[in-house]
Amino acid sequence: MKSCPHCTSLAFDDQDFCFECMQAMRELAPSGLDKSTDGLVCFEVAFGDDLRYEAYLRKIEGALLSVGRAAHNTIIMPDPGIAEHQLDIFYSQGLLWVEDKGDDQVVLLDGSPVSGTRSMRPGACIELGPAQLSLVRF
Repeated sequence: MKSCPHCTSLAFDDQDFCFECMQAMRELAPSGLDKSTDGLVCFEVAFGDDLRYEAYLRKIEGALLSVGRAAHNTIIMPDPGIAEHQLDIFYSQGLLWVEDKGDDQVVLLDGSPVSGTRSMRPGACIELGPAQLSLVRF
């Protein structure tokens, strides 16, 4: 167990954000990497007005960020309207891709619904319920 640095509530060691105050507990960056390097893709993750942090993905074939409500995801979205495993973002063939894995919740990429797998461009924005993932560096 650990304490939230913002509100001192107890949290599990692997929690990325505090369920009490909804603040990020740590930055989701691969350990030991310089975040300014060209080898990383950077997303700004926003959940409502309270939770904002950055998540990083290495530019390595097959690198993956999973997004959903369940604890096993890389990016956890605590909303009952978001599926346990809502979507995957992955790097392949020099491009960034988003794949909708959920059933009911509509995922939007730059305002258009995602069905199946779609490529992302620099500056892209993924919306799912109250959450937004903005591609800030590719």
